Amino acid sequence: FAPDYVTGIPKAAKELGREAAGSFCANYAALEKKEDGSMELIDEIPAGKTCLIVEDICTKGTGLRDAVAAIKKKSPDAYVVPWEFVVVNRGGLKEIRIETEHYSFRIMALVEYRIKEWEPGPDTCPLCKRGSIPIKPKATPENWELIKNGQK
Repeated sequence: FAPDYVTGIPKAAKELGREAAGSFCANYAALEKKEDGSMELIDEIPAGKTCLIVEDICTKGTGLRDAVAAIKKKSPDAYVVPWEFVVVNRGGLKEIRIETEHYSFRIMALVEYRIKEWEPGPDTCPLCKRGSIPIKPKATPENWELIKNGQK
């Protein structure tokens, strides 16, 4: 199987999508994240053509759901392949059900690594109790810098 198009979930997997498209000898379909956090398909995928979605890290499936919605909004007659190729599946998901598509997307991960997560707050999170501040890593460039620099 080789898809007609490949896309990477923005922001971190855009380049991964480009590289995967080249590996499959497929076209690259650009997805962009808008100011409001939603996704938009920039390129059009012709009716009946297949599109494979790739992602760097999958936790809860939100990125996949948003990507499928963006693809179907601009190219409703494209076929989104029911697999998501991810580098790291840290949420433990095996599949993601998207009701509008009437089928499940299987997670195909290079690495399965379940992370511990807690609701923010000193009563529920042991890290918060020790003074850590919860942030969403890729929400802002500043947050991403905090994560990167905190790892040194």
